[in-house]
Amino acid sequence: MRNTLRSLAAGLAVAVLLPAASADLIRLRNGGEVRGKLRPGHTRDAEVTIDTLLGGVIVLDRREVAFTTVRSLEMEEYEVRARQVPHTVAGHWELAEWCRQNLLRNQRIEQLELLLLLDPDHAEAHRALGHVQDRGEWLTREELMARRGYLLYQGRWVTQQELDLLEKSDAERAAEREWFTKVLAWVRWAAGANERQRQQGIAALKEIRDPAAVAALTAHMAEHESADVRTLFVQVLGQIPGPRSARPLAERSLFDPHALVRKAALDALRPDQYSAAINVYTSALLNNDNTVVNRAAEALARVGDVRVSPALFDALVTTHRYEVQIPVHQATLLGLPSGGGTLVNAQALSQYLPPDVEVALRTGQYPFGVIVLPPAGLPPKFRVVRVQAQIPNAEVRAALVKLTGQDFGYDERTWKLWWAAEGQALLSAV
Repeated sequence: MRNTLRSLAAGLAVAVLLPAASADLIRLRNGGEVRGKLRPGHTRDAEVTIDTLLGGVIVLDRREVAFTTVRSLEMEEYEVRARQVPHTVAGHWELAEWCRQNLLRNQRIEQLELLLLLDPDHAEAHRALGHVQDRGEWLTREELMARRGYLLYQGRWVTQQELDLLEKSDAERAAEREWFTKVLAWVRWAAGANERQRQQGIAALKEIRDPAAVAALTAHMAEHESADVRTLFVQVLGQIPGPRSARPLAERSLFDPHALVRKAALDALRPDQYSAAINVYTSALLNNDNTVVNRAAEALARVGDVRVSPALFDALVTTHRYEVQIPVHQATLLGLPSGGGTLVNAQALSQYLPPDVEVALRTGQYPFGVIVLPPAGLPPKFRVVRVQAQIPNAEVRAALVKLTGQDFGYDERTWKLWWAAEGQALLSAV
């Protein structure tokens, strides 16, 4: 029987699974979904037509359609399985193995990460994700190499010194060396107690316009104990033309402990430097510090390059680990094992947590959780407990809304479906 629906009511949501080689998807503006086999013309015609499982046809007015995307049957089957999988270690491991057999790499990673929320020490899951152990802690290879002071350059790991040698000519390195002695002296003057020398040092630094001075300025000023010196560093870099100052400015905007210095660094980045700063910000979306993730997203929103959208999708909700001190008697009441473990649902834990997690608590978003009783006075003993939190990142969502003109909340799946349907068109317009 051929059934044709010329329009859908506002609340209609249809889900049709095909036992064929494809399971295409229509996302409706009301949030519903229609699945089946899309007919040609679904990206351009005034009406979107899809064949259903029972041999019928649904015809939708394009005004009812948010986007369409063509997907494999394996992706459809994965989503069905993911909705039904029990939230247990065994359940997620079984689905991760099914994903491996069906070559669904990203979905396998998703299931392994969900498994690790339940069992952070699951060795097989860590190894499947390519993690390695270092000093009793599981790390990604990138985290391990970063801990050892290495950077990834053209497919291989190098030290910062090696990177400098690889990226610069002999003439450039010689020009940089000439600046080190002068900058060191001027910074000492600028940070000193002698007012006359202080003014001379500041004036000399403010006169710098040579990109070759960036290395010396960064070495002597970026991590200086004085916020005034770091502010001066940002001002000087903001006057230097070219891309060399982009990375140190981006790093200050993310990691400086002083909010005014961070803001000044972000403001100092010029549009012609944005492309050189993007890698710094997209890498920071993977940072274990939730506040850094949100700072990076705010910067990417200012950069305004829609090509960073996939990196932002993965940072909408990020997982962070913390070690917090819990009164021993509370840990006992909660039945936590003596060796530690992951806390779940910690609504009364804010006094023990880092500020970014406390903010997440106020928004009502926190890792699967435990109720921790508030302490009745200061207990004599504490114990360290690991907390693994999944936190929604408001600045990441705001960046995506600004860059794409869409808003699918913190629903990573819908963002990725929309990108599969519309991303190529956006990229071709860049």
